[in-house]
Amino acid sequence: MVSEEMRGFLSNVNQKTRKDTNKSIHQQRAELDAFMADLDVPAEVDMSGFKLAGRPARRYTPPGARTDRGILCFHGGGHQVGSLNAYNSFMSHLAIACEAPVTGPDYRLAPEHTYPAAVDDGWQRLLS
Repeated sequence: MVSEEMRGFLSNVNQKTRKDTNKSIHQQRAELDAFMADLDVPAEVDMSGFKLAGRPARRYTPPGARTDRGILCFHGGGHQVGSLNAYNSFMSHLAIACEAPVTGPDYRLAPEHTYPAAVDDGWQRLLS
């Protein structure tokens, strides 16, 4: 059963993130980043930036993280919006819940970078 707190959060997300065709992609990105910036980011999680397959990435390491596991997590946004900054809270909480480091690669977004740019950044480059 979904808690009242989660219901309120989801309602707020639906109201704030509805696609408005009158807004530019840059406005949509800025609004999502601003909305997500209000979410709690646990101070105890170490966030460190680095390059992964030539693209910016960030590792979220909780205290006492296990060394025998790790998570590769691609931020949401339908390949058009979203960013590592927007998903700091989600990836930090995921790292704590799994007791493992989470690596978030930053990938190129459409429409500036058409398909398969995001897929290449997220999959093919990581394998090479």
